[in-house]
Amino acid sequence: AVSRTQSGGPLAATVGIPLLTASAAVLQWRGAFLVLSGLALATALLLWRMLCRDEAPGNGPVRLTSILAAYQPLVRHRTSLTVIVAACLEQAGVWTMWTYYGVFYVQQHALNTQQVGWVSLAAGLGVVLGQTAAGGRLGGQPRRLLVVGCAGSGSLIGLSLLLPLPAPAAVALMAAGWLMHGLLMVSTVVLLVGQSPAGRATTLTLYGAAMSLGIALGAALGGLALARAGYGALGLATLALPLAAAVLVWCCRPGPGQASA
Repeated sequence: AVSRTQSGGPLAATVGIPLLTASAAVLQWRGAFLVLSGLALATALLLWRMLCRDEAPGNGPVRLTSILAAYQPLVRHRTSLTVIVAACLEQAGVWTMWTYYGVFYVQQHALNTQQVGWVSLAAGLGVVLGQTAAGGRLGGQPRRLLVVGCAGSGSLIGLSLLLPLPAPAAVALMAAGWLMHGLLMVSTVVLLVGQSPAGRATTLTLYGAAMSLGIALGAALGGLALARAGYGALGLATLALPLAAAVLVWCCRPGPGQASA
């Protein structure tokens, strides 16, 4: 179930970008964005009908102190916090490259706009395949899968920038790295839900915030690396951060059912 849910985002990006460009060719960009806005509104209304109609009313106003109190058991739980920090580091590593992937393939491999779109498609399919694989037998050992995913995503994506490869080989190596990223996305959620002393909503909200922080850190670090030392530094940063995340998880050895620290 986690694997299928996690596949929604990458699958939407993989299918949605070509659909958006195809509709823009017929309706122009304003029409395409109107169609996109309409789909978003329809989805929101459908979710409201499915998820919110049976909710009981709250027990009073929501206070900041009660919100922060819900996170205290999670912040004190060393293994869960380690998994979240490691996931943030890995996210920062892969987004160090992904923020600037279009520029890299245009400048280093002379791809045009349409070809860069195929690169995005390859990366999205890699994530979906990884998440699907994590929903099978591989998902039975989430901690090991998280360590392997962190080590593999950074190494493969980073090497796709560092090695003097032709464009097809660089794209294939990069897509394999995103497949590893898909594996760890599922294993991270499974680990957190299985071991966190806080509620599932609280745990996954903090995890989601950490992922957003990782994207921001990766974009900032990637821009700094490019400005100072070029694509070599970009590749090294992409390689190093997920490897650091793998070491962090391996040393902590978190696992489902582990007692609170």
